[in-house]
This record gives sequence, C-alpha cells and structure tokens, in this order.
Amino acid sequence: MINSLGYLGGHNRIAFSAVTSSSSSYSGSSDVKFSTIITNVGNGFSHSTGLFTAPNAGVYVFEWSIRSYSGNNEYPGIYVNGKLMMVTHCYGYSSYYNSCSKTITLNLQKQDGVSIRSYSGTMYVAGTYSSFSGWML
Repeated sequence: MINSLGYLGGHNRIAFSAVTSSSSSYSGSSDVKFSTIITNVGNGFSHSTGLFTAPNAGVYVFEWSIRSYSGNNEYPGIYVNGKLMMVTHCYGYSSYYNSCSKTITLNLQKQDGVSIRSYSGTMYVAGTYSSFSGWML
C-alpha cells in the first residue's frame, strides 16, 4: 500500500546533496570534501569526510559534477568501500574551466561507503561549483 507521501509502506526516505565550499586538490585515496550540505535526509552523508554511508540496503542513484581548472585533466571516480565503480574525464581547456558529471545506479548493502575521489593523479576541484548527490529508489 502506498502511504500519503507516495512511498510503499515502511520505505525510509534517504537522499543527500552537497557542494564543495572552496577550491582544493585531491589525490590517491583522498575523498573530495563536499562540505556544504544542501539536503541530508536519513543522515547518511558526512560533510567532514565526504563519505555517504548507506543507512539501509537497497538500490541507490548517485550523481556527481566536478569543475576542473583550466589546462588540467581530471579523472573523478565514484568508489564503494574503496573500490572504483565508474570514472569520468574532465579537461579544462587552456583558459577555461570545465565541468564534467556522471550518474550511476548501485545496489548497496547497509553501511557501504560511497565517495568521490581522483582515479588518476591529482584532481584540482574549483571553487563552489562541484556537487555530489544520491538517493535511494
């Protein structure tokens, strides 16, 4: 039966959206810190670590957008429990910034950790223009 909020009975709402608060560089296993939280229904996202921890098992959708500095190749990837799931390529042309984004659907177990980090080399994340969002279907 569908409840008054449009959910099947017992379905917990889980959703988050966060943005970076300043320019920073990240490399290796360093998660991007999306420190300004816009939405955090279910409290699965940590602004201090940049890690989303699944409060419940289920199917989740994640979207991320990274704005890169001019002249740089960036390879932001999404990781689950430290394992790369998908990567994209950003290139900021000589005198322009560039944004790249990606969306993925993942089947997660309770307490799985999801983060965005550089797949290769150092990733320079520009200003307050990068975001990370996710929600449970």
